[in-house]
Amino acid sequence: MLQFDQGTFYKLQGDFVFPQLFAKQAPDAEKEKKYKDALNLLDQFIGSNGYVAGDKLTIADLSIFAGLTFIEVILDYNLSEWKNVDNWIKKLKKDLPYHEEVNEKPLQDIKTMLKSR
Repeated sequence: MLQFDQGTFYKLQGDFVFPQLFAKQAPDAEKEKKYKDALNLLDQFIGSNGYVAGDKLTIADLSIFAGLTFIEVILDYNLSEWKNVDNWIKKLKKDLPYHEEVNEKPLQDIKTMLKSR
């Protein structure tokens, strides 16, 4: 799952998100479709297991979670279409005691900085 994250998911998310953030481009429908295809795969991977690589939290969960919360916060991207992904994100936000401090607050700070440019 780390390979999926770094080799597929992160690249497709970057292809979709970075032009919007750094070049102020409108969302590209084809890039978003490819990203959504990857989200469909991720939703299937999570399935009924509860985590991305089985039934226990792994480093792959933390890596993918960081990327997904990035797009969720920075672009206000709605992930509720992917039920397993959505439930998994909610679960990690609740279960990770450091989420607010090391993830949510810095993302909000980045979002504020990007909006001020």
